[in-house]
Amino acid sequence: DEDTHSSKIGFVDITNASNGDPEFVLGDNFVLSSSKLEDAFAIDPAVYLDKMGQLRMVYGSHGAGIYTVKLDKSTGHLADNPSDKAFELSDSKFVHLANYGGELDENNIEAAYIYNHPENAYYYLFVNWDICCSGINSTYNIRVGRSTDPEGPFFDRDGNDMADGYGSLFMDAGGVNVANSRIVGPGHSGIYQHSDGSFYFSHHFYDAAYDGAPSLAIWKLNWVNNWPEINLTGSIDF
Repeated sequence: DEDTHSSKIGFVDITNASNGDPEFVLGDNFVLSSSKLEDAFAIDPAVYLDKMGQLRMVYGSHGAGIYTVKLDKSTGHLADNPSDKAFELSDSKFVHLANYGGELDENNIEAAYIYNHPENAYYYLFVNWDICCSGINSTYNIRVGRSTDPEGPFFDRDGNDMADGYGSLFMDAGGVNVANSRIVGPGHSGIYQHSDGSFYFSHHFYDAAYDGAPSLAIWKLNWVNNWPEINLTGSIDF
């Protein structure tokens, strides 16, 4: 519930996948929950393995900001006290990573994604600031920071902690830094390394050339001084 932040992150069972017509059935159990506006809103989960092989999840939206928790690799449930699923600010298994630092009154941060780089010591935390879901009026923009610890702190390019409302601009709301005005309100980062070693960055956006139609872009991604940068000559899909 967006108005109360009453929400759960859970599981789905997939059937008929081998027949090319998968069905997604909501599971009976769940991982964690939120129940009030002050909580870390239990939406936008992103799961990954850290450099020690620990399964982790980063999640959250507005409210208390972006948090991470450890998961059990065999069950997908919380690694610590899995029966205690409700968010509590004082519960040490919920680790705070980032807050919003823009001009809006709410903690307008969400869509967190952590990439564990396989070739350097860093984890990269991508988040979205500002307003999504408004077509060509969306002001969504992507921010990034990095850390050598999956529980942070994550620092931006200027050495500022993302938990204090900082984050380096990675992709702006109007496509300026990718030299393409079609890209409005980019969000929900993803990174993939191909078998040839190349890196690719994906995100959704509203396409200004098609009346703000929800769309997907995939770019080639460079790493410069251990920071991610879009390869402007390497877009492979719009």
